[in-house]
Amino acid sequence: MHDAITLVERGIPAVAVITEPFVPTVRAIQATRKAQEPRFVVMPHPLANLTPEEVRERATRLVEPVVAGLLRAMDQIRAARGG
Repeated sequence: MHDAITLVERGIPAVAVITEPFVPTVRAIQATRKAQEPRFVVMPHPLANLTPEEVRERATRLVEPVVAGLLRAMDQIRAARGG
């Protein structure tokens, strides 16, 4: 999450992908770093015991929210730059 926030602060769109148990930690990081909004997508936990096909299925479900988050971030960066 630190990396995603740092990228956004530098004007580079970013969305972090995290698993459910890390939501409180990510929100605390955002509060500490004064991040504008949640730029993360949550996926079910755990991952370690999934088959490659199950991982692929989960990843496929994340494509749309990740792309939407990146587009929203791009719009905000453009607005902040006056464009």
